[in-house]
Amino acid sequence: MTSNPSRGYVYRVAQKFENNGSGTRGNLKAVIKAILLDPEARDLQLVQQVGYGKQKEPIVRYIQLLRAFDGKSALPLSALSAYGYPEGQLDNFPTGTTLYRYPNTDDALGQTPQNAPTVFNWFLPGFNPGGELAAAGLVAPELQLSTETGVIRTANYANTIIQNNDGQNVNRLVGSTDALEENVKLDRSTYEQLYDARITAGDSVAQAATVVLDQLDLLLTAGNFKASYAAAATPNPRSIVINTVASLDPATTTTAARVKELLYLLATSPEYVNQK
Repeated sequence: MTSNPSRGYVYRVAQKFENNGSGTRGNLKAVIKAILLDPEARDLQLVQQVGYGKQKEPIVRYIQLLRAFDGKSALPLSALSAYGYPEGQLDNFPTGTTLYRYPNTDDALGQTPQNAPTVFNWFLPGFNPGGELAAAGLVAPELQLSTETGVIRTANYANTIIQNNDGQNVNRLVGSTDALEENVKLDRSTYEQLYDARITAGDSVAQAATVVLDQLDLLLTAGNFKASYAAAATPNPRSIVINTVASLDPATTTTAARVKELLYLLATSPEYVNQK
C-alpha cells in the first residue's frame, strides 16, 4: 500500500466499514477487499509518483524471506503432544508442519509479533523523518523503525538466515536433545540448481549470476530491481551486484555461496525494502 493514501482512498475504505453493501457495519472482510482492490492500490501508473509507496516493516521483510524460500525448522509440530497439545488439533495442520519458536525480536528487528507497544503499531501514524518528505508534506510512519542501529541489525538478522547453513537460531524446546532442529532454514536449492544449469549450458559466471538474480528479482521485488537499472549506465546497483558475485574467487566459492550473496544483496536493496 502507501504511507500517504489520498483522502478519496481513505473515504472509500471508511464507507465500506460503515456499510458493506448489505447494511452491515464493521465487516472486516469487506474492508480488506476495499483496501486491496481499490483503484489506488492497483493502478501501476501510481508507482511512478514520488509520494507513493512505503517502507516495509522489518518483520514483514523477514517473513517475506521465510515465505519465499519455504523457511522452516526440523522440529515437527507433533513435538507439542508431549506437552499436552490435543492430537485432534494437530490434524488441522498440513503434513510436515514444523514449529517456529522465535524469541523476542525487538533487538534484531525492532518488532516482536503480538508485542506492539501501543494500539498504533510499532510506530506513530503521523511520523515524519524530516528532510524532503517533510518539505513535500508527506509522512513515513514505518521509517520510525529505521534508526541508525536498527537498519544494521535488521540487515544482519537477514544475513544470518540467508548465509548460515545451520539456519537462524531460535528458542530451544524444553527437553530438546538436538541443538539445531529448531533453527529456521531457507531452501535455496531451486536457485542453486538454476545457476549450475546455466554454467553447464556454457554461461559465464556473470551470465549465470544475472539469470539467477533476475529470477530472485521476480520473486522478491516483482522485477523492479531489473526495471530500475537495466537501462542505466554502468556502474549501477544491478551491475555492481552481478560483478561482485562474479568476482568471488572461483577456487573457493561454491554455487551456494554465490546464490546466498545474490539473495543477501537483493534483500537489502531499496527495491526490496520499499514497497511500491
